[in-house]
Amino acid sequence: MVAKKEIRLSQEEYLRLKKMESRYRSIESIVAEAPVVIIVTNREHHIIEFNPLAEKITGYSREEAVGKSIVELISTPENVELSHQILNKTFEGEGVKNFEASIRIADGNRVDMIWNNEVLRDEQGNPFALVSIGLDLTDQRKMEKKLHRLSNYDSLTGMDNVPFFRNKLDEQLKQLVKTAQQGFFYILDIDNFRHINEVEGHFVGDKLLVHVADKIQSELGDNDLCARISGDSFLLYLHKMPDRNPEDVVGKIIDNVKEVWTYMDMAYYVTLSVGGAAFPQDGTDFFTLMKHADIALTYAKETG
Repeated sequence: MVAKKEIRLSQEEYLRLKKMESRYRSIESIVAEAPVVIIVTNREHHIIEFNPLAEKITGYSREEAVGKSIVELISTPENVELSHQILNKTFEGEGVKNFEASIRIADGNRVDMIWNNEVLRDEQGNPFALVSIGLDLTDQRKMEKKLHRLSNYDSLTGMDNVPFFRNKLDEQLKQLVKTAQQGFFYILDIDNFRHINEVEGHFVGDKLLVHVADKIQSELGDNDLCARISGDSFLLYLHKMPDRNPEDVVGKIIDNVKEVWTYMDMAYYVTLSVGGAAFPQDGTDFFTLMKHADIALTYAKETG
């Protein structure tokens, strides 16, 4: 029979032990329930703690992650060296705050994250571990893309809206000034659209707008611009290039739209009226070009 040695603690030691135990449980609870990724690593960058949200986002279980290098486990190939540098600098007291870096998850996909690192120190102030706290930016990125689309594109046709078109046009015109090249600005109107909209209904009218927008966009090059103004009007900007005449492009759009459009067993004969202006002859900014193109459009409608 082996006698058990009784260990007696002083009141002070007992209270200190209970305090440490309580503190550890509190930290453990925070790590487990935190709505952020928490990964704790040692000086060699090996994982010693991996919270539930880290498991959920990365697809690795705590058992799979603990003991492995955080860099080898989740860093993307292009960020391996940078990740080592950041971890080392943080241990040396030069931590990087709020840095964005994608991680590679278990299924091979990537997740955009924003990270903050904090050093854990012992009673002598020596660093012994690093806490990496990460926030998943997936929802934020989706919201940013949604807001970008809502603020810059026409919701019906997917074309640029006028402010976005104007901003891009301003950049194009600056380049034309530098290179002394020409550009051509057009307004395109669907003839008798109001009649179709009122007789057939807005649903059919919307389908026609999408049809015409697709016909316009199918003829455009990489540097061309298009936008829906409102209702049945579109803006178009075309570069003049050695192997392409903008007038020919507009003519092809008119011919393509002129083809009979069939929807719900009904055939519609659709035509466009067009007014154009040339840069720099008719103007060197959006509003002046718009004014001249609108005058030309009015003349085209009046003369048929």
